[in-house]
Amino acid sequence: MSPAPPTAIGRFLVAYRERLYIVVQLLLKYGQAAQGANVVSIVPGFASMYRTSALAKIEVLAPGLVIEDFNMTFEIHAKKLGRIAFHPSAAVAYTQDPDNLKDYIKQVRRWILGFWQTVRRHGLQFSRFWFVLGLYIVELVASCLFFVLLVPAFLLSSLAAIEVWIFGNRSEVFIFLSGVLRPQDVLIGVFLPDLFLTVLAAVSMRNPRFLLMAPFFPLMRILDAVICLQVLPKAYSASSSGVWVSPVRRIQRQPQEIATPGPSVVRTG
Repeated sequence: MSPAPPTAIGRFLVAYRERLYIVVQLLLKYGQAAQGANVVSIVPGFASMYRTSALAKIEVLAPGLVIEDFNMTFEIHAKKLGRIAFHPSAAVAYTQDPDNLKDYIKQVRRWILGFWQTVRRHGLQFSRFWFVLGLYIVELVASCLFFVLLVPAFLLSSLAAIEVWIFGNRSEVFIFLSGVLRPQDVLIGVFLPDLFLTVLAAVSMRNPRFLLMAPFFPLMRILDAVICLQVLPKAYSASSSGVWVSPVRRIQRQPQEIATPGPSVVRTG
C-alpha cells in the first residue's frame, strides 16, 4: 500500500482525493454502470480490464491527447463494443496520489484537459451515453462558474453588508448587494452539502480523519473549478504526444539487506 504523506498538506491532498474516489464510486459510477444505463465516461487505466476482442478495436494511442483513459472509454460507447461493468467491491486497486500542491495541480490540469480534448475529438452523438455526457458537461461548467465566482461574490456581499449595518449606508445598491450571498447562504448551499460528502467518506472508510479536514475541502473544489475553466480553451488549441512526467513517488519501503552466508535468517532494515 502507499505510504502516508510526510507533510500536513500532503495528507490533506490525499484525503481530498480519497474522498473524491469514494463519492464518484458510490454516488456516480455505480449508477452509471447499471444494466439499463451503461453511461460510464471514464475507466481508469490502472484499474480496468478489457476484453481482447474490444481492445483490438480501440485506438489506444489516439494522437493529440494528453491521456488515453477518457478516449478508450468513449470509444467503447462510440463503437458499441459492449457494456462497462463496475462494482465497488469487485476488486481492489492501489494508486499513489500527489502529496504536494504543484504535482496536484499538474495532474488535475492534465486529467481535465484530457477530458475536454476527448469531447472535442468525438463530439456529441445520438445515444444515451452522449445525452448524459451533454448533461454532465452543462452541470460541470455551471458548477465551475459557481465556485469560481463564489469568493468574489461573497466578499462583495460582505463588504456591502458592513457598509449597511456598521456604517449605516442605506443605499439601495448596498442593501441589494448585502443580500446577494450571505454567510448563511454559503453555509447551507456550499458547506453543508460538501460536509455530507465528507461524512459519507468517513463512514464508508470508517475513518474520522476526513471530518477534521472537512472545513477546508470546499477550497479545493474552488481550485479544481479554476483549473477546469482555465484548460477548457486549451482543448481546442493544444495537442500532446501523450508523454507525461510522473509526479515524485513516495518511497514505499526500505530495501532489504542482502542476506549473508550463515543461518537461514533474513534480516530486514
